[in-house]
Amino acid sequence: MGPDPRDRARHSRENAAVRGGGWQQGVGMELAGSTLGILGLGRIGRRIAGYARAFDMNVVAWSANLRPDDARANGATWVGKDELFTVSDIVSVHLQLSDRTRGLIGARELDLLGPGGHLVNTSRGPIVDESALITALRERRIAGAALDVFDTEPLPPDHPLRTLPNTVVTPHIGYVSGPTYAAFYGEVVEDITRRGWTARRSGCSNDRFSGPRGWARSPLLGAAPDESLAHQVTRRAAHGRCGHSRRRRRHEHSERRPDV
Repeated sequence: MGPDPRDRARHSRENAAVRGGGWQQGVGMELAGSTLGILGLGRIGRRIAGYARAFDMNVVAWSANLRPDDARANGATWVGKDELFTVSDIVSVHLQLSDRTRGLIGARELDLLGPGGHLVNTSRGPIVDESALITALRERRIAGAALDVFDTEPLPPDHPLRTLPNTVVTPHIGYVSGPTYAAFYGEVVEDITRRGWTARRSGCSNDRFSGPRGWARSPLLGAAPDESLAHQVTRRAAHGRCGHSRRRRRHEHSERRPDV
């Protein structure tokens, strides 16, 4: 007997079947005519709405500050939060993490999404109640979830999201690209060479900042013991804690800043 057609993302299932000597394993959904619900119609959410329209999807949107006219101007229909989860086949999260949005998606919202619905979260993990999501996935109360962000990163080795078959999980790679890293590293090096900040001015070390070696040794970086220097530099640049290049804030390739 072949794998349960509800298991895994379809492309993963079909890929495994072909590599294992098999062929078609299930029936997929069509994007055309289905409904995408977007939580947060800011810069990124508006782009997602454009992509969805290119596939002839219906687009609905909600956020606490979104007005119906603004949604309409960007090709979406404003709906209330509950209605968004009720009518959507796919819900995509594009909100900033704040006290207001933490835990915004819980068991109630997932039940409204229903057994045919999919959740996509590339924003911030804690916007979704992780325990409620795991339960919904295990009990097949939603069809599946695609996740690039989590409550704890890196995801612990024994975390259930690593093994649930109806998920696609990636290790927060939305900003991990050649152009993004080139921008981060280039601007960090530029800041170091042009300014030569002291620890007091940069807030990066107890001693005078002396380049990457001093950076890697600093106990104030919040770096994990096994975190590579490359990741430290990139993470610090992405979050703006050390180095205050104004160009970085405007750079289109900087780490995603989800919308309000």
